[in-house]
Amino acid sequence: MERVERTDILSFGEYSFGRPYSAPVSFLGTNPDDPGQIYLFDLSQDPRDISGLDDYALQQALSKTPRPIRRVRANKCPTLLSSAWPVLKDDLPDAETLIERALYLRDAPEFAARVQLAFQETRPEYEKSSVVEKRIYDGFLSGKDRQLLTRFHAAPWPERPSIVGQLQDERYRELGQRLIYIEQGPQSGLDAAVCDSVRRDINARVSGGSFEQRGRSARTAMYELDDLVAEMPEAKGPFATTVLEFYRELEDSCASTN
Repeated sequence: MERVERTDILSFGEYSFGRPYSAPVSFLGTNPDDPGQIYLFDLSQDPRDISGLDDYALQQALSKTPRPIRRVRANKCPTLLSSAWPVLKDDLPDAETLIERALYLRDAPEFAARVQLAFQETRPEYEKSSVVEKRIYDGFLSGKDRQLLTRFHAAPWPERPSIVGQLQDERYRELGQRLIYIEQGPQSGLDAAVCDSVRRDINARVSGGSFEQRGRSARTAMYELDDLVAEMPEAKGPFATTVLEFYRELEDSCASTN
């Protein structure tokens, strides 16, 4: 990220409709709600033509093809190379023009702020998942949280509840509390309300029902095993019977502790 931010011109490459595509780009900023998403301006277009638009026209321009600004996820290892690498794009301006455009963007923080706002206002609204595993790529950890996690994994169990409680990122706080409860149980040092919440979540994952979105439950596993035995009678035997009994006992155990 640091190299991308301090380099005036980069060669951005990707495959589009099965064909290689590349363009000279300049770093314009990041998504304020997701620092892992970066904005790259395509220097084959004149930034003045875009920055001079009113807010509504800017929003429309950002969605047109060819897109003047690319949104790229840093954690997906995008192809960003030195500007000395060849760019597979026709009708490029000369090097002097590209440099001039890059310098213009570097001194245009107001334009970068308008782009951020335009993307935010046109972003589709998605309902936030209640399942922490489905939110794991929603954003990056802060430096402070990374330090806390390092301490968390090095600390003895009795000290971990206080460390996990300091995490600002609710996703990792929830995962840490679940780990503590699984390893240490009700006597883990977690607040009673937290223990109750974690226990109910674990039981819901096992029993399924309205919590089916959390993944395969004991109930669905039994249904699938029953279907498999029905389709393949030769699969019925001591092993299948033992597995079914295990899942039934697991589900009954969770139901009794709800």
